[in-house]
Amino acid sequence: MIFQPIGGRVLIKEEKEQNKTTASGLFVPETKDVEYGFGKVISISNSRNNSGEEIPPRVHIGDSVLFPKFSGSIVKIENEEFTLIDEEEIWGILE
Repeated sequence: MIFQPIGGRVLIKEEKEQNKTTASGLFVPETKDVEYGFGKVISISNSRNNSGEEIPPRVHIGDSVLFPKFSGSIVKIENEEFTLIDEEEIWGILE
């Protein structure tokens, strides 16, 4: 199934943080109080300005992005969870 968002929305496959081990061997578990999410852009749509003109997206398919953890909506497509978010809510692109 192909999902194409509309109205300036971005479909993101969120990457879950992994548990980490420090160089000295200390185990650092995944924390629950993280206030941001990050993931890869899977699909995106153009948005429109107040005059109705199309505005090209600032992010592209394959970009890794950072966004507020509890923004957007969780959608399930073919038993996989994705985050559907307005492009304006994305904080930035990770390079």
